[in-house]
Amino acid sequence: KIFEDCDNARRSMAVKPIENIAFMSVILEDLQQSIMVNGVISEYRNGENQFGMKQSPEVMTYLSMIGNYNKLAKTLTDLMPPEKKEEADAAIKAFM
Repeated sequence: KIFEDCDNARRSMAVKPIENIAFMSVILEDLQQSIMVNGVISEYRNGENQFGMKQSPEVMTYLSMIGNYNKLAKTLTDLMPPEKKEEADAAIKAFM
C-alpha cells in the first residue's frame, strides 16, 4: 500500500526488496523459535580430542540475516514517498 501511489520506476524498484524482506521475516521467526528451544550455544566435536561449545548455527544465521533484513528495511524506507515517510516517522515516535 505504501508504494501504490508511487511512480512505476519507484514501485518496480520496491518489489524485490519487499519479496525478500517478507521471506526473511518468515525465516527469522523460524530461527527465533529454534534458538528459544535449542539455545544459543551448541556442542561441537572435530575428531577424537577436539570438542567444546560454540555459537549455534541458528544464531550465526540469524545474526547474518537480521543485518541484511535491516539493510533492506532501510532501502525500502529510502524508496518511500516523502509523505509516507513522515507518516511512518510519526507512528514510530508515537509508539516510542
